[in-house]
Amino acid sequence: MTKILIIRTRSAPREKREVDETLKRLGVEKRYSYSIRENNQSTIGMIQKVQHLLTWGEVSTEIEKKLSKAKNGLHPPRGGFERKGVKVPYARGGVFGDRKELINKLAERMLP
Repeated sequence: MTKILIIRTRSAPREKREVDETLKRLGVEKRYSYSIRENNQSTIGMIQKVQHLLTWGEVSTEIEKKLSKAKNGLHPPRGGFERKGVKVPYARGGVFGDRKELINKLAERMLP
């Protein structure tokens, strides 16, 4: 089974309690924190609930090893996010949403 890298890209100071609990279960409570999870229906369901705050995709084993060394989370990406910003889906040139394999390039830019 493949693994998914989940990165929180936005903070949400006044979100509903359900959203906060979902983020906590996914392991991404703070901005630029990340989590690597198994790709299953449960994980996808949680991601869909809070997709406006996250970006995700299939992680490569190389990036997974590099992330295991980065214990204190990630930095903002070198060169910034995509042109349209964090409020627009990745499919339309923004940040949040499913990046598929391209999540590895973003994670590489965010490594400390």
